[in-house]
Amino acid sequence: MKIRMIREPIILFETIAMICRYYRKESYTAAAERLTGLFGNGMRSSQISELRINGEMAEQLMNNICSDINLEDEDIKFFFKPFDTGNDAERNCVARVLVFSMLILEPLSFDDAIEQIRNGWAEVKRDGLEILHFHMHGINFVSANGRERSSLFEQIYAMDYPYQAKMDSFLALDRHELYLSKLADIVRPYARRLEAARSRFMPTYASSANFWELCFDIMTNDQIVALMRLKEEANLTNLNKAYVSLFLFNEIGNSFDALTSTSPEDITTLYIGMGIYPEYTVVLAEQRMDRICEELKAVSDPVRLELLTRLSKESDYCLNLAQSMNMNAGNVSRCLTLLHEKGLLIKTKKGGRHYFKTDTEAINRIAASLVALVND
Repeated sequence: MKIRMIREPIILFETIAMICRYYRKESYTAAAERLTGLFGNGMRSSQISELRINGEMAEQLMNNICSDINLEDEDIKFFFKPFDTGNDAERNCVARVLVFSMLILEPLSFDDAIEQIRNGWAEVKRDGLEILHFHMHGINFVSANGRERSSLFEQIYAMDYPYQAKMDSFLALDRHELYLSKLADIVRPYARRLEAARSRFMPTYASSANFWELCFDIMTNDQIVALMRLKEEANLTNLNKAYVSLFLFNEIGNSFDALTSTSPEDITTLYIGMGIYPEYTVVLAEQRMDRICEELKAVSDPVRLELLTRLSKESDYCLNLAQSMNMNAGNVSRCLTLLHEKGLLIKTKKGGRHYFKTDTEAINRIAASLVALVND
C-alpha cells in the first residue's frame, strides 16, 4: 500500500503532544525500556540502541523545553489535564479537542496551523456538525451539511463520557475562537523553543519515516488493520498518508476525514509514535525478507529478466515478444503472468490484446528494500 510519509515536524501538533506528556509526567526512557523488555529478543542490538536513544532525546527535549511550565496554573490544568475517565491510559484533554479534532496534518508553521484550525471550525459551525464520539485525538464528527441537528450542548451531553470532560469540551468548543487564541498564546513560546531545537530531531524523523514507508509498501490491508486495531472488515481504501511523531512516542492513532467520514473505511491519515516500531519490526521482518526473496527469485530467470528489460523501454504483447525473442509463446505467457502477479509488470488492454510494461517503481522499490534490509 502506497502511503505518503510526512517528513517534516508539524510544530503545533508536536508541541501539544509534548506538553500533554509533560503534564502527565510520562517518561520516554521508561517507555523505551518497556518496549525493549517486550520485544528485545526479536530486535537487533542496533534497533534496541536506536529506541533508547530516541527515548532519551525525546525526554531531554521535553524536560528542557517545558521546565518552566507551572503544572498548578489553572489555565495549564484546564487545557492539558487528561480527562478523568478512570483509564490510566487516557490521552484526551481540552487542548487535543481544540486542536487535533480539526488539524489537517501538513507541515505548516505554528501560526498557519492555528489559522487553519480557526477557519476549519468556522466552516463547521456554519454547516453544523454531528459528533460521533470522543477519541484519543479529540472528537470525531461529520458535517450536518445544513441539516437540522441537536445543539452542540445536547450532543456533547449525550456522549458516554465523564461529566466534567464534557462540560470543559463544550465550553472550549462553544467559544472556540476565544479558547483557541488563549491556547495558542500559552503554547507559542514552547513551540518556538521546539522549532529552535528541530535540527536535533530531524534525523530521527527521517529514519523513522523511511522505515515506515518500507513497511507500508509490503504490508497488506489486513496487516495495517491489525496495526491500527480496527475491525477486521475495515477496508482502508482512502488511507494515503502517515505522520511520524516524536512526542506521541508509543501511541498510534488515525484520522477520519472530519467533514465526510462515518466509518473506519474513510480513514485517511495515520499518526505513528516513533517508539512503537520495534513491535512491528519483529512481526514484519520475516515477511519482509520472504517477499524480497520471492521478488528476487522472479527476476533471477534470464528470460524474465530480458522481458523486464525489453518492456522497460516500451509496452508490448505476448505473441510479438515471443516472435522477437524467438521463443515459444506459451513460455513467454507464463513468464509474463508470473511477473505481473509479483507486481513487476503493468498490464493494459488495447484492441483485444493485453500489453505489458515494466513497473519501474516496483523495480526501484525492490532495490531499495534489499539495500535497507542489508543495511539494517
